[in-house]
Amino acid sequence: MRRGRRQCGAGQPLRPCPRAGGRQPAAPDPLSDMAGHLEKRSLSLAGHRTSVALEPAFWRALEEEAAREGISLAALIRTIDAERPDPSVPLARALRLHVLAARGG
Repeated sequence: MRRGRRQCGAGQPLRPCPRAGGRQPAAPDPLSDMAGHLEKRSLSLAGHRTSVALEPAFWRALEEEAAREGISLAALIRTIDAERPDPSVPLARALRLHVLAARGG
């Protein structure tokens, strides 16, 4: 992008954009933090270090649940890991399914 030129919609309220044929920039997606990057965290499970990558919304949901139960996030994840009916299911998937089930999804 050239100096001095602003991209349509960048940091501005929605309004017609002449370079986009008069169309407005897309409104922010309410699930954008679920569709974007993954956030990776490391923890110990059964005496082994492991990393789990989840969308920020799932981490928030797990943190909220752990706080409600008065336990650490690591303790909640250990419980979910121990209760997995099929250990071949990836931990990240088990955590997502747990969050969805806990929220009635």
